[in-house]
Amino acid sequence: MKKIVLLIAILGISCLSFSQEKKQSIVLGINGMRPNFLDYNPKIGFQVGYGSEKPFSKAFSFQKEVCLTMMSFDYHEPKTVLNLKNTTYALDVPLSVKWYRPKFIQPYIGVAGTWNFNSHTEYYVEYAREVNISRVGLSGIAGLNIPLSPKTDFDIKFSGHVNGENEVSTGFYGWRFSLKYVLGNVAN
Repeated sequence: MKKIVLLIAILGISCLSFSQEKKQSIVLGINGMRPNFLDYNPKIGFQVGYGSEKPFSKAFSFQKEVCLTMMSFDYHEPKTVLNLKNTTYALDVPLSVKWYRPKFIQPYIGVAGTWNFNSHTEYYVEYAREVNISRVGLSGIAGLNIPLSPKTDFDIKFSGHVNGENEVSTGFYGWRFSLKYVLGNVAN
């Protein structure tokens, strides 16, 4: 219940202040996410969302996004008949602080609240191991923003689920690559 309240608070704060932001953008990207235990193989997933950024000092800005994310992974053990495929859809709300003074590469760190609203697993097995994806979670994020033009940025982000539960209820970790297209005029 505490995680749900935290996610709702993060989402509320994020969405209520979008109109006051200096730089608003559309976010499109791919990801390679997998559960934070065992050796699953990540598959290419996708994310689409809306982000904003507002400077709060001469060197730092606050970024927030709301993204619809599709993550996928599978597992195959060659010596058995075990084969598992999972696809999870989630609403991600990353909040981060970016150091925007460097001209070519701008690092950032933050947290992300995640609500996994639909997770589907297919099993082809001799025996089954239950894999339940956490419904609500909190992730740590670290990334680099690379400005390509005044209206386009490229993001490389690593995201890792903070797991306080047992291993059968798990979250994701992995890489995300995104293009951000800035809406409206870019203020200098």
